[in-house]
Amino acid sequence: MSYLSRCTFPTPPRNLCDLLLRDVASLIVTSRLVTRTLRALRPECLFSRELTAMLDSILTLSALGESRLHESVVETGAILPPAADASAGNLITGLFARLPTAVAPGVPASEFAVNLRLLAQHIELKARLASEEAMLVGQVRLGHALRDCSADWRACSQSLRAVATRLPAA
Repeated sequence: MSYLSRCTFPTPPRNLCDLLLRDVASLIVTSRLVTRTLRALRPECLFSRELTAMLDSILTLSALGESRLHESVVETGAILPPAADASAGNLITGLFARLPTAVAPGVPASEFAVNLRLLAQHIELKARLASEEAMLVGQVRLGHALRDCSADWRACSQSLRAVATRLPAA
């Protein structure tokens, strides 16, 4: 499991429904971590208007996705298991692990955009897999909400790719 959404649960999943509920809970925890982390990092990115605009759009996307998932879960009547977040420190460390130090601002901006893209791709895949689980257990509306969430993160990833290629490398 990726460091980006490592959640712990007191017991292993008993069936596909348990796995689905854990995956949705994990996506919500990840969304909250993304929001907290990017809000904290935003002041560090003010040197690039393009990068701050992308951070703002990711924050909006994260909030929209979380809201959409909550609504769909409420409609199903499901109760998400409590997820203990074990990755807040790892998320921040992971975003900055590859950033070079003491170089031109363009290099960290480009690397930061690449790391944000990896984050978006991770969430996209996690949502797509949860969507498939939802469809398998007959939760069509939840499956569609997760599919839409996955599509939104795919579009975000593509936008981040474009941003990364436009930022100066040195």
